[in-house]
Amino acid sequence: MEDKLQNYENILEITLDTITNFVAIMPRIAEIENMHTTEFYVFLFIGVKKCVYNSQVASALGIKRSSVSMILRKLVQKNLIELSEDEIDRRYTCIYLSKRGREIFLEFLENFSFLTQKIMERLDKNTLKDLNEVFHLINSFSRSMLAERKSKK
Repeated sequence: MEDKLQNYENILEITLDTITNFVAIMPRIAEIENMHTTEFYVFLFIGVKKCVYNSQVASALGIKRSSVSMILRKLVQKNLIELSEDEIDRRYTCIYLSKRGREIFLEFLENFSFLTQKIMERLDKNTLKDLNEVFHLINSFSRSMLAERKSKK
């Protein structure tokens, strides 16, 4: 059992090191540095998805709708997102990045793309293919675990 825990601890340490290294390497963007982690995830989710609804954010990130609402208010106050009624169904509010939010998102994406490109340049084609498969496997597995967790509620 202790060997298994050691393996889990090693995986956690590598994951943490990878995340902290990426964070340390990324150029500083003041608006992002002033966000709480969950706020940043919501911001990125909106940036990637373009137009989303509160319930989509809550479901995808596994947080309460009330928490999403509080985060959205903060992002609106910071002029990073805007809200508009859905043209088809006015009961729903579309959440999307504001002009300033889009600028910040694109700056982050540019920095992320630069780092990703540097990694890709250092890997041979087979290693890159293997890495991509591992990321897809982890993503698929985490999605199924999330769906399983939601079904138990």
